[in-house]
Amino acid sequence: MGRYKENYTLFKRGKYWYYRTYDANGIRTTAKTTGKTSKNAARDYCESLYLAGTLISNSITFGEYAEHFLDDNSPYVKDRVTPLSFNTLKAYRNVLNNHLIPDLKTKKIVDINYTFLKKYRMNLIENYKPSSVQGMLSVFYIIMQTARRDGLITSNPFDILEPMQVPKNTRDAFSRNEVKQLYNEINVEFKKVILMCALTGMRITECISVRESDIVQGNGFKFIHLTKQLQRHGWTDLKTKEKRDIPIIDELIPYIWNNDFFPGTEFYASLKNVASRFPEYKERMLSTHSLRHFFITNSKSCGINAGKVEKIAGHSLRGMQEVYTNFKAEDLTDILKWQKDLFLELNS
Repeated sequence: MGRYKENYTLFKRGKYWYYRTYDANGIRTTAKTTGKTSKNAARDYCESLYLAGTLISNSITFGEYAEHFLDDNSPYVKDRVTPLSFNTLKAYRNVLNNHLIPDLKTKKIVDINYTFLKKYRMNLIENYKPSSVQGMLSVFYIIMQTARRDGLITSNPFDILEPMQVPKNTRDAFSRNEVKQLYNEINVEFKKVILMCALTGMRITECISVRESDIVQGNGFKFIHLTKQLQRHGWTDLKTKEKRDIPIIDELIPYIWNNDFFPGTEFYASLKNVASRFPEYKERMLSTHSLRHFFITNSKSCGINAGKVEKIAGHSLRGMQEVYTNFKAEDLTDILKWQKDLFLELNS
């Protein structure tokens, strides 16, 4: 076991004992006198300062401490057992650079207390959705927790802050008529994405990852053997990490995205341009993911077995006794008929 390292060092200069501390970056601070002539008394003095939270210099601001907190080579990012994902790190940096640092740049770390957090959270709630506020406070908490471990503060005020109640919003599915309108009115280059997402239940990142080489013939029908997804920053494993097979009619095969170009901003803007005209667009939280919800809800409402739908979509139903792990042609007659009927309807 290594030797316990105190938060300060003591040394004698003339008649009195002095102490030094170290800032968050390991830089030694200017020596200060304890006013004590014995080492034991000097140590007791420093311990009292530590317990009072005044041992470490209290001049460091949130902006100074957090400026490089999420840099690629920072200890928090680089020295982790489980690395942060690309999207998580991107979201954290957005919160830090666009919200926390601008809001708290000159605020001293030691002055961030329970009352300050309550007021800051109230201000955020007035201007942002609860889920966004939750994300901002999560990053704030991580930084304050690290500041505590670095000895800048003796406790993290977040530890006594009451949890914020975040309402659980449910994203709605597009209706059948809305899918048809979306398909007819979206920019022509994105019709493939709309059709494939709506008729297969794939996420958009899964849909655009499919290539003709992923189409497999087996058990009397064709299916997509889905093994990966294409995100903005490149290829990754599927969200659930589990490969799955998705039945597909012959008519859908020409609608495979079949290139490495991520649709991106133009696609989402084109979808929003159409979907924003649908009833209660904002309240229903309609988005690309609503196409996946459409596949799940509409196919079930047309009588397709729920276990089959969930298996194709990559969900798992707790308590389901019947789970389709090896599809056969006779198992898929209904889903393939639903797929073909909808395909013909959208292209009529």
